[in-house]
Amino acid sequence: MDEITIQVGLPEHLRHEAAKIYFDAFRRKLNPILKSPETAVAVLQHDLDEQQAIVALHQDRLVGLVGIQHNNRHFIEIRQDTLIREFGWFSGRVRHALRLLLSRPYQTGELLMDGIAVTSEMRGYGIGTRLLNAAIEFAQKNAYQTIRLDVVDTNPDARRLYERMGFVATKTEYYGLLTRWMGFTGSTTMRFDL
Repeated sequence: MDEITIQVGLPEHLRHEAAKIYFDAFRRKLNPILKSPETAVAVLQHDLDEQQAIVALHQDRLVGLVGIQHNNRHFIEIRQDTLIREFGWFSGRVRHALRLLLSRPYQTGELLMDGIAVTSEMRGYGIGTRLLNAAIEFAQKNAYQTIRLDVVDTNPDARRLYERMGFVATKTEYYGLLTRWMGFTGSTTMRFDL
């Protein structure tokens, strides 16, 4: 699809749409923390960093994105104060603690991907591949040695894409008793060396 434009940075007027696309892609992971789709989208929209995204646009409409952690800033960093505002003092703090369980530490020299998402109607057009290529190009231009991401076991299509692009699985974590709460049994860390 030739009319797709890939760019670094999310236009501000597309924040709400980006939050919706991100939530749709990561609903299972986010539902236990953010509850309803409306609340989730409001929290994500509030706490996303427009500069930490590489986006795919089709006729000025957002059709895909990849969140990145660059310069110690995440695409989405759900903050405790946002959760307290949405859920109250106690519940907001508990939800923040749960969010911290899912966070991944940053390693020097690596670009951490915070997720890749393509709208359902635009899947199958190579947009995910183009976004991944753009992330690789961004990492090279910014002198990263590695790109790291995590993929859950309930998303085999994404894992196949990453493997096809040259990402290699380095470890898999299983969540045991948390599986029922999280909606997936484990996640695999994958790396791409530049």
